[in-house]
Amino acid sequence: MIGKIELSKLVSNEARELIKKTPRLNDAVVKLLTDFNRLYSSYQISNIQDIFEACEIFDREVQISPSLSKDITSVRKKIRGALIEMLYTSETSNLKLGAWETVDQLTRERDLGKAVAELIDILQEKKPEQFNQQWIGIADKNLYEHLKNLLKNPQTNTVNWEDLKRLLPEAFATKFKITVNTSREEQVVKIINEYRSIIEMLGAESAAEALLALGLIEEGNYSQTLNIIGEHLGTCQIPFPNLTDIDALPEIVIDLPSIRKLLFIRLRNLVYQELVKDEDESVPLEIHKNRLEKLRQRTRAILKKKLGKEKSAHQGLYDEVIAYFEEILKIKSPTNMVDRIIGKNGRSYYFPSIRQKMAMKELSDKQRLLVAFFMGKGKTGVAFLTKEMVKAKKMLYICPGGELIDEIEARISKYYKKGKAPSVGRIEAPLDAEKLEQALKCDIVIMPFSMLGSKVDNKSVNDQLSETEFDFMVVDEVHNAKREGKLWTEEINKLANSIPDLYENGHIVLLSGDPTPNSPSDIVPQLRLLDRTKFGESRSLKAVVKKLGPLTLRTILLESMLLIDEPEDWEKYIKLQTFDLSPKERSFYEAIRSNDELSHSEKARQLSLFLMSPWLFVDESSEEIGSYVKQTAETVKKYLFEEDEDAILITVNDFKQGVLRDHDDYPGKKPFVSKLQELLPADIDWYIIDGDITKNEQKEIIKKSRNVTKKTVIVAMSNALREGINLSHMKRGICIGPDYNKPNDAQRIKRQAREGNEDVEITMLMPKDSFFTAKHRHAEQKYSLTQRMKYGGTLTENDLELLDGEDFSDTVRIEDGVVYIGTKLVDHLSTPSKKLNALISHLHNKGRQYWEKFIENYGEYFTKLYMERDKKSPSSNNGRFVSSLIRKLEDKKILPSTEGSPLYCDLACGPLVLERALSVDKVSRKIYNLDLNEYMLEYGLKEHPQRKTSVQQGAINDMQGIYEDEFFDLINCSFALYFSKNNRRSKNPENNERSQALMEFNRVLKPGGIAIITLPSNVGTDIERQNFITHLREAFGFEIVENYTGIAQSTDKKEEGKFSNYTIVCKKIDLPKKELIDPLKLALSRIAVIPKTRSFSELTSAEDFEPPLHSEFKINDHELTYDYTDEIEEKDEYNIYKQIDEARLYLRQLVSKLGTLNNLPQEYQAEMKEKNVCLIHYGGENFSFCFLTDNPMRPYSIA
Repeated sequence: MIGKIELSKLVSNEARELIKKTPRLNDAVVKLLTDFNRLYSSYQISNIQDIFEACEIFDREVQISPSLSKDITSVRKKIRGALIEMLYTSETSNLKLGAWETVDQLTRERDLGKAVAELIDILQEKKPEQFNQQWIGIADKNLYEHLKNLLKNPQTNTVNWEDLKRLLPEAFATKFKITVNTSREEQVVKIINEYRSIIEMLGAESAAEALLALGLIEEGNYSQTLNIIGEHLGTCQIPFPNLTDIDALPEIVIDLPSIRKLLFIRLRNLVYQELVKDEDESVPLEIHKNRLEKLRQRTRAILKKKLGKEKSAHQGLYDEVIAYFEEILKIKSPTNMVDRIIGKNGRSYYFPSIRQKMAMKELSDKQRLLVAFFMGKGKTGVAFLTKEMVKAKKMLYICPGGELIDEIEARISKYYKKGKAPSVGRIEAPLDAEKLEQALKCDIVIMPFSMLGSKVDNKSVNDQLSETEFDFMVVDEVHNAKREGKLWTEEINKLANSIPDLYENGHIVLLSGDPTPNSPSDIVPQLRLLDRTKFGESRSLKAVVKKLGPLTLRTILLESMLLIDEPEDWEKYIKLQTFDLSPKERSFYEAIRSNDELSHSEKARQLSLFLMSPWLFVDESSEEIGSYVKQTAETVKKYLFEEDEDAILITVNDFKQGVLRDHDDYPGKKPFVSKLQELLPADIDWYIIDGDITKNEQKEIIKKSRNVTKKTVIVAMSNALREGINLSHMKRGICIGPDYNKPNDAQRIKRQAREGNEDVEITMLMPKDSFFTAKHRHAEQKYSLTQRMKYGGTLTENDLELLDGEDFSDTVRIEDGVVYIGTKLVDHLSTPSKKLNALISHLHNKGRQYWEKFIENYGEYFTKLYMERDKKSPSSNNGRFVSSLIRKLEDKKILPSTEGSPLYCDLACGPLVLERALSVDKVSRKIYNLDLNEYMLEYGLKEHPQRKTSVQQGAINDMQGIYEDEFFDLINCSFALYFSKNNRRSKNPENNERSQALMEFNRVLKPGGIAIITLPSNVGTDIERQNFITHLREAFGFEIVENYTGIAQSTDKKEEGKFSNYTIVCKKIDLPKKELIDPLKLALSRIAVIPKTRSFSELTSAEDFEPPLHSEFKINDHELTYDYTDEIEEKDEYNIYKQIDEARLYLRQLVSKLGTLNNLPQEYQAEMKEKNVCLIHYGGENFSFCFLTDNPMRPYSIA
């Protein structure tokens, strides 16, 4: 509380200061003090409202002369601000220690009071008849956003504008009309909070769909709603209904068709699991019928008890599921097929099983179906059972080749009764016309993928298949044909559409244990087969979602895919073991990682190979490098000798040369396996399985491993262990690096962890902060998306952006509050320089609103990237160029003489870039700095703390209240217009940020003042630039200074580091003509720059390639020199370049002398170490070099 004495003392002190400053006001101020004492003789302030009430009383009761108004208003603002701080101090000083929540509340009240005080000043100036939230946003957007944050309820995330109304003086409170749901986001947040229970029960996707179906959100808001649900409620997993809490399903959404379908499928799968539990599917039919009836009675009793009524939407849904299974249980084995089969475990099973009957019914009803049963769950049998059920006459069976064709034919014999099996023909190499003719006469024709597109007697096999009257088509392991535009994918699609009457009246079944092994996009070719009307022209998942919407896609997948089982927990067999690289390895790893001249895919290969076999790249002692092989050796010892396993399996992804075999590009250097053998006892048998051995040799190796006489290690390429290979006798294994796709990891794990073999442990070795860890996270992310899509979820716009460019997409994404430059792979591979460039491109034309939100959440991250490049960044070089240009304009008298201390302003100044570049010449200029990013300003003030009074946070398109009219002699705007949003559809310049910014430039400049606008050199076509500068002249009151307008370039340093921009220098000669402003003439496109492709011998690093510090420039015919470089900075840079050039010269001399840098003699290796130079070998004659003193090391070119 603030009493009368403290209040009077504060007012008296401010009055004395005013009289001291302006003696002529003495009599008037004394009179005002008398009025004050009269009005507030017993006034006490106990809250923020009291402060504003006191101000309102003063304004109402005290008459102030117009001549005093400005001075008194200023004093009143100071008193009001001081009272708010005094009240806060008074309240917090009385709190007990640890009352943090109360302190937070008081801090919020204080900040809200200050914000309301700002609003009151605006209201007093503008005097609106009525106003609402939108009016505040138009009057002062920064204040509006600040108020929203302060008024937001942390529990509900809704903005309570009533709290603002409560604080406003009565004169304004009565005029404040609160409009409901002022933004789309607020509308959605309110709905989310209202329907929170439904969302938590259904999961995000279904809840958003329910809100859409109920008309609570618009269809275009679906993705936004999903994002907001995640932001406000966290990730809501799609829950699985259960039999003890089924009433939790809200009746309001059960009758929505698409959600009902999802719930039906989930309940269907649940009931199936209840029917087959314990005894699997080997029990008699009557037991299943009894279980089904008990489930019916049980659910009815539960629902009646919980809902208090016989009939309900819940019961109707369950009755529908029970009726489905009643029909399923009536299905019998076709008369020509057996009714029991023996499984691999020796047990007898009913044939068809319940799940097979489900597939038979679904395929019979729908004609086309994707059967996604896990391995060993009977999906092959489904094809033949349904063929007989629908009485199809002729089947085409397409599958992977090799042993699988033999296995399919063997299964046919097992499925059919003796003497009842259909005839089987095989189309396989070698193939001639007679064999093809005989095969096509059979009832079932089996053909491997490898024969797709083949020819016999110059006639396409596919054409002959298309002329055959197949009425049943099977594509087994259909995920093998997942690449759009590739042979297998396109030929299968052609067959499905060209075989007469197949699509219209026949049946097509797709079989896969995992239809999306790489990413959700793998489903698209399968969708084309399942529904050519909707997906016939589709080539990407993004295009599908754009065309149909995420909900329609979800519904089609639910209808078209039979997926009964919950996700397999194959990862339980994996033991993830991480370890640190040695300091020396880390240095070399970072050297390769920093090389921006390598493509993403090439860098990924180099880094992966380096992690496993670093000795290929550098000549270093084994004590300093080789962490991966050492970790592998220790794990092998543990399994073979501590756990006494007879044989173990080591699997390797992607790499044969340099890991399993000698590398052609590294003659004389041992591969990973050879180094591993050196670290282990000699009496171990070693076998390698890869593409260099035959299938018979592979079979023999696996056969030997079942009955070994001594310890055995098999090292295999993952892709050599195809489907069907049984390695369950080896219970321990090691994965050398993860796959790009988790299902591929699952396939190799399941070669060992097969049915009945649970005692399996596979160690996956992973160096910390490496490409392998990024690869693992990337694979997990894709796997998560595929699982979500398969089990009834939808994909967001962010997900689709990730998938659009596949593994090496460089699209900027924001995920879980983190900015990723592309996928997690690309984010790891990208240097700070690349990341910053990607972010800048991403933010192009996004506009102020996006920028403000981005800065609020990620401004610090953006600034950190920027400052890592700092003085070598394009912005810093641009600052040096602009400062040189300003000095030239001063010398040419285009700018006022510096003797008069001219006023300059750097708009979007970053870390005070122009201030830093101009201040070194000690000339008297007053430079003001403005930027939207507070973190940039903080960095700048660390170097120039004395400039705090000239630094403001703000936007270039709205400087009202920051800078007065006609204030500056010069303004500089470096690159910022590149980010401003140019709404070409709006003719109103007030609705166009770029127009607003240019009008603001004019407003704050003095008549005759100069504006310098610079843009990246790849922004704007020649026509667009000409339109832009012409429009500056015609509509914005600027005259172009032609001599200094055009492309500017650096003229010093090396070609690779050349700096350039597009510069516009213009002079204010008139006021803007709003009626002439046309946003179309302000368009500035971003022009793609095709990078120069170099050979390995020309490689440079990010450091080598980044623009160095420039000091000499040219624009048109005018040479500009920045000759105020810091001496220490210049000396350091000179020494670096001198060191690089000396090392290059030395290495070139070695090449001339020896003819190669491969396998250097010891004396030269020792000589290089004395010079602190180390080679990095990329294979063949491709090298770069780095300095051993670098931390981290960076590679430089030798060429």
